[in-house]
Amino acid sequence: MKGLVETLDSLQLVAQRGMISTDVLVGAVAIVLGAFFLLAAVFNWDWYFQLRKLHWIETRWSRTRARVVNVVLGLVLIGLGCAITMGLGPNKSSMRTNFLQPLTRAYDSASTL
Repeated sequence: MKGLVETLDSLQLVAQRGMISTDVLVGAVAIVLGAFFLLAAVFNWDWYFQLRKLHWIETRWSRTRARVVNVVLGLVLIGLGCAITMGLGPNKSSMRTNFLQPLTRAYDSASTL
């Protein structure tokens, strides 16, 4: 039971800092996918470039340009993943956090009548 309380306390600290565990997960997935795209382009994997969408790019342009597109996509995904993991994003203070607040106020005032 003590371990559960410590875990809940640590989750509360993470939530207070504004870093939600889903941000870390999404950022990590973006970083891994970006690294995969980079590796596929650097090592010139044939099986990867024979996939339907990439094969279309390869036949329209060339293998070299398809590899460049993959490198750019991989770098963008890695950059976005790092930004998401570090907590960069829209200003959460400007967003409405409790969209049910007007309804709860109306319910509270109606129940006191």
